Amino acid sequence: MSSLIFEALKLNNQEAMKKISMIIARVVRDELEDFHVNHLSEQLMPEMNQLVRKGVYNGLFALANYSTDEFSRNFVNLNIASLPDYWEEPELIPELADSLAQAGGDIIFESPFLNQQFEAGNIYRLANTRYIRVKGSYEFNEVAYEDGKKHLSKITSQLRKENYLFDYCIGGYARSL
Repeated sequence: MSSLIFEALKLNNQEAMKKISMIIARVVRDELEDFHVNHLSEQLMPEMNQLVRKGVYNGLFALANYSTDEFSRNFVNLNIASLPDYWEEPELIPELADSLAQAGGDIIFESPFLNQQFEAGNIYRLANTRYIRVKGSYEFNEVAYEDGKKHLSKITSQLRKENYLFDYCIGGYARSL
């Protein structure tokens, strides 16, 4: 699914972003169910659901157009700057957290080269995710500084051969299903 979101944003695919927005809005709506029962009337729910879908879609659109549209860039930057300090980080429901924990198994690549780079620490897993990152070319272990860029190119090429896609939002690679 990560590659679905990445591709929708990268290609600025409005129909895919609308579907993704609806999926996210559905999850938000389900999270709000107890609040709805205790505090919101049935008459207010359709309007609230519509506003949630609209907000998610606008956020995805602005992220997809961040690098090519000044308004989108300003919109995202303003929203980042105005995040309240008192907001706690979101949490996964227990079932998704368990799923993520199970994904924390060993990383084994098809390529012996990538496995060697993982062992050397030039490729590493982002904590508590299925994503991997590649060190900067100037930080590589066991690689001469002047060979760093060529080495980075070799790593990223091998990752693409093994169906790893780069997700700009995370700054890491995830394997496409």
